[in-house]
Amino acid sequence: MEAQAALDGFIDELARLPRMTREFFGWMVDESEHPRGFDTGSREVNADYVDAKCRAMPNYLAEIRLLTARGFIDYDRDESHLSGKFHILFPGTGRSNFGEAFTYFREATGLKAATVFSTMNFSPFGPPPPPVKAAELGTDKVASEVAKVKLPRRPSKAVASPRTRGA
Repeated sequence: MEAQAALDGFIDELARLPRMTREFFGWMVDESEHPRGFDTGSREVNADYVDAKCRAMPNYLAEIRLLTARGFIDYDRDESHLSGKFHILFPGTGRSNFGEAFTYFREATGLKAATVFSTMNFSPFGPPPPPVKAAELGTDKVASEVAKVKLPRRPSKAVASPRTRGA
């Protein structure tokens, strides 16, 4: 999957979340680390750390459930005596290495994912793709028909003359 298509897919999925949930997910991305002993593109956050930091946040467990349901995080607990881990995922990106590339770009530029995700301002990643022309979509006939439609002009509001008494 091309980088722009992966970014667009991720933005589409992220846009479906409420702003506070996007910000919370961004915070989790900012706090995430490579799994111990591995230098891969995958990222994880200690579940006990999230609990300790967010316990006072109203309804943070609902945010976690929503992020899990939408495919942004996954929970794993290998052994009962160890902390569980939230694995950070990037839905809408297919099998691309978008998560790894995003992490490297974020770290290199000092961007905070919490800010980028909550504001949906992805301009640091470059300009948005150009709009697709109707001919490229194969809808040139429809586009030409739409262009022929002339909308009626709104009638101008005529100023009514004041009524005279006794007339």
